[in-house]
Amino acid sequence: MTKPIVDIQQPKGKLGVLLPGMGAVATTFIAGVESVRKGYAEPIGSLTQMGTIRLGKRTEHRSPMIKDFVRSPGSKTSSSPDGHLQRQ
Repeated sequence: MTKPIVDIQQPKGKLGVLLPGMGAVATTFIAGVESVRKGYAEPIGSLTQMGTIRLGKRTEHRSPMIKDFVRSPGSKTSSSPDGHLQRQ
């Protein structure tokens, strides 16, 4: 059985995020997003650096790291071979 070739299109439009409860975690998330949008901070965090995204069904075992799958918009840093961040 051959796998079909999947063409993933460039994202367009806006992303909506549901934040139930609006507690400490949600408000910290909102503050972080706004800081990145205004250029006060870089979009670096545990989800973007360590999290994975599932593609397809669970049985397909396709879960690349988010940082390898999605370009970080507005990021002014890149990773050097030794893992340290460098400003561009």
